[in-house]
Amino acid sequence: YEYIGRKELITKSDRVWRAMRYLPVFSANEIAMLARVETEYVTDIIKRYKNAGYISKAGQRRRQNRGGLEMLYTLVNRDMRERPILRRQHG
Repeated sequence: YEYIGRKELITKSDRVWRAMRYLPVFSANEIAMLARVETEYVTDIIKRYKNAGYISKAGQRRRQNRGGLEMLYTLVNRDMRERPILRRQHG
């Protein structure tokens, strides 16, 4: 027998974090497209990371094709490699 290693399990949250580190300034829609997840999922993560101090608002811009404005965000520390683990608060 030969040990060939173990593949690391990449979760949806991991893909979102990597996309956020890739883009200096991002919207929830951009991260959802890059990470191949639902925009609602990204919006929830952005809210939780913002409340925990990992993300800050970076402004807003007009949405392409749909009108209105979309919020832009940036990571407070883009050098942080590991995804923060946040626990959901109940109540």
